Amino acid sequence: MKRFLLALCLVLPLSGCKLITAAPTPGVTQFYSQAALVINDFSGILLQAQQLFATAHGTGLVSDADYAAGTQAFKSIATNGDSIYSLLKAGGDQATITAQIKALIAQVGTMPTAFHINNPAAQAQFTALTAAMQSVLDATASLI
Repeated sequence: MKRFLLALCLVLPLSGCKLITAAPTPGVTQFYSQAALVINDFSGILLQAQQLFATAHGTGLVSDADYAAGTQAFKSIATNGDSIYSLLKAGGDQATITAQIKALIAQVGTMPTAFHINNPAAQAQFTALTAAMQSVLDATASLI
């Protein structure tokens, strides 16, 4: 029994999750490649927020005017995220990338109050998704 526990203790640390790393883009530092990998999570969360917003509109919880403005905001945020991703993949200037990330964090932060969903639970979920996007952007900035 002692040998089994010893073997188990030796195997468990080796069988855990491994650190996922991005293959570096030739000529770009590993930190930028890691940041590009992290910002991919941003687009997935943005899509979830957009789907929630569209569903809320479809069920009458978001006005047509807010939906039209929200759709434009989602397009702008997606474009800005793509721009940051492209700069990371190309090894762009650190100050430029950081400034764009900070601007995108601020832009995402305005969404919960700008586009009100007339359901407290859905609004809370939307707010949580925007906070998650901001966290991913903060993590991206900390890598560069």
